[in-house]
Amino acid sequence: MNAIYTFIEAEKTTYGVAFLCRLLKVARSSFYAWLAAAKGPGRAQGRRPGPGP
Repeated sequence: MNAIYTFIEAEKTTYGVAFLCRLLKVARSSFYAWLAAAKGPGRAQGRRPGPGP
């Protein structure tokens, strides 16, 4: 599945995420969940680092 999501990430500016997900038969929500997880922990929720100690 990782290869499919990587392909969608690479081609999304050319074809669009919705089209690619429909073509490859994967849920858009699954792609976006993978993308959020790939960006690192805490980033998926929009969390920002707080002030230092």
